[in-house]
Amino acid sequence: MYNNSTIDQDEIKKFNSIANEWWNPNGKFKQLHLMNPVRISFIKQKILTHYKLIDNVSKPFNDLKVADIGCGGGITSIPMAKLGAAVTAIDASNENIKIAQIHASKIGVQVNYICTSIEDYIKISNEKYDVVLCLEVIEHISNIQEFFLCLSKILKPKGMVIISTINQTFKSYIFAIGLAEYLLRYLPKGTHNFNKFLKPSTINNFLISNNMFLKEIQGLSYNPILQQWYLSNDISINYIMYITAV
Repeated sequence: MYNNSTIDQDEIKKFNSIANEWWNPNGKFKQLHLMNPVRISFIKQKILTHYKLIDNVSKPFNDLKVADIGCGGGITSIPMAKLGAAVTAIDASNENIKIAQIHASKIGVQVNYICTSIEDYIKISNEKYDVVLCLEVIEHISNIQEFFLCLSKILKPKGMVIISTINQTFKSYIFAIGLAEYLLRYLPKGTHNFNKFLKPSTINNFLISNNMFLKEIQGLSYNPILQQWYLSNDISINYIMYITAV
């Protein structure tokens, strides 16, 4: 039987159990906190260029609607809202949403947080977005085909998408799972499933099928000595994509 749900219940249980760690920069999400400034910088520059916005104002995204799909504890949606965007952030983990709402409220940032999946969201909303973010999400979901179909439905014509995820290579298995989870313990064991990692070519096929176009791809690389993430040409492990609607 065909299952159009993008939710993997095992993943939801896993993230519910560690949701309280989201805003601890030295906790289980430490690597995301270290990576986040690089992701935010990439996203900001692509949005500014795509929409020809001026960067010398405090809130350059004032007229933009942004959707953060699989928002986790809000470490990306909140910075986007601070830049002026009207942000809707969804996640299938109710604990993630609670943490995100609490943190946004504490710092006085307005984000529309909804506990739902992307396929259920489009059933209750006809909203279209200028920017859709899917950061470290697609390696945790089921039914990738359905996910990209839904993604195309919430994106405005000429809109843009940012996806970051992990490549499916021998190197990514060694570093993202073997080293990161088991040897160095940067991440909790079982965080990732190699079978869910996606090659850029696989994602590109889904994009083409849904009238989206890959404009740029860059690697996200990590220097363990400096404990810093940076953009690179190496896409063999982590990578980030800038995508536009046709």
